[in-house]
Amino acid sequence: MIAFIITRGSQLNALQTELSLRDALPEITPVRLPVLDTAAKLNDILATYDEPFFLTFYAGDTIKPAFKEQLQQWQTEMVHDLAGIIIQPLPAVHFEESQKFECVGAILWRTANVIAEPNNGFTERSHLPFDLYVLIDKQFQLLNSYSWLFVTTDTIVPSKADILHWKNNDIEKKELMLLLKNLYAQGDHQQDKTLNPLISIVLCTYNNANYLPWAIRSVLAQSYKNWELIIVDDRSTDGTQALLNTLEKDPRIQCLIQEHNQGKAACLNRALMKIKGSWLLELDADDWLTVDCLQKLADEACGMEPVDVIYADHHEWTERLNGQLIYRGVNSPPTLTYQGLLEKGLAIAPRMFLTKSLKDGNGWNTSAPWNGRLYEDIEILARFAKTETLHYIPLPLYNRRIRSSSITHIHTQEFKKWSSWMLDQNF
Repeated sequence: MIAFIITRGSQLNALQTELSLRDALPEITPVRLPVLDTAAKLNDILATYDEPFFLTFYAGDTIKPAFKEQLQQWQTEMVHDLAGIIIQPLPAVHFEESQKFECVGAILWRTANVIAEPNNGFTERSHLPFDLYVLIDKQFQLLNSYSWLFVTTDTIVPSKADILHWKNNDIEKKELMLLLKNLYAQGDHQQDKTLNPLISIVLCTYNNANYLPWAIRSVLAQSYKNWELIIVDDRSTDGTQALLNTLEKDPRIQCLIQEHNQGKAACLNRALMKIKGSWLLELDADDWLTVDCLQKLADEACGMEPVDVIYADHHEWTERLNGQLIYRGVNSPPTLTYQGLLEKGLAIAPRMFLTKSLKDGNGWNTSAPWNGRLYEDIEILARFAKTETLHYIPLPLYNRRIRSSSITHIHTQEFKKWSSWMLDQNF
């Protein structure tokens, strides 16, 4: 049997766990997993693994010799309707039923259930950019078809580190748990098709196959169901189109592919002609929604005097060169004005527009410099701020990823030239 060790960046703690495993279970093969792309390494090994069970531990756990006898007993209790056994060290922490997967301990997995179709193996980075939650994601996923057995033991001395917190990041834990729980609680998504959605989410993408799945999953996980998702691919040259082909069975999602690359403003305008919702919410391909984003936006849209734009705060994440996401806090925009938007180039997310107002204003401007490929978000907000009614929600409802390879980041030096043109034209 293989025993995987989630290192969490501490090779010393991983060595401690490995040595105690070798002492307690000499017949087991310990394998340390990398901090990044954990799922890919797991799946690579499991592809040729032919034993019925495997174990996972977190670095820093110490396994006592008496664990061997208990493991043998647990294997005999692994009936076929069990996904696996979650082994919590004593003293056991009490969790409510809805929080039970926050009980982080060792896990005895049934191999066949993990690698079975349609969700073969563990969820990889494009679908889950937080490696520490790979095991928890799979626990929620398997719960749709199997049950879990929870046991406690004094044969494991747990690590003193808080496994799910990195630099005391409570936001990461809270947001991820809610999204994953809700994502797998949705059941058959096709049953949720709505003929007249209130909110149409528009996601324009170009060569974002490594980010797009997580953005889509955040939509599928929404607590509010009266939505449709329109994805416009601006003729990507990576694996985007193959990915979109897998979404065609979900009737709430429509995929449009541009005949040639035209830029984001053109993509948004194409979606505007197709949507059914009274409101249009933009979602960038490398960002994701909080689990209650649509519910909060819908509550505001339905419970107040008519407005043309609704916007809110967002969580901000910086992507390192290795892909790791570092939480930077909540970004709260100032009151939006035409002048302020053009001078400061504010990133506003989420931003949701009344569909009628967008159509009355002829949508996004493709005649601006770079034909609407840059700063189309600021341009349309500036226009609306000048003549329409904007409403602000003081809550973070969106997650914005800051990455050095984004189009906006690469062309930062062009903003002054663009904003000067806007001010000269008096749009």
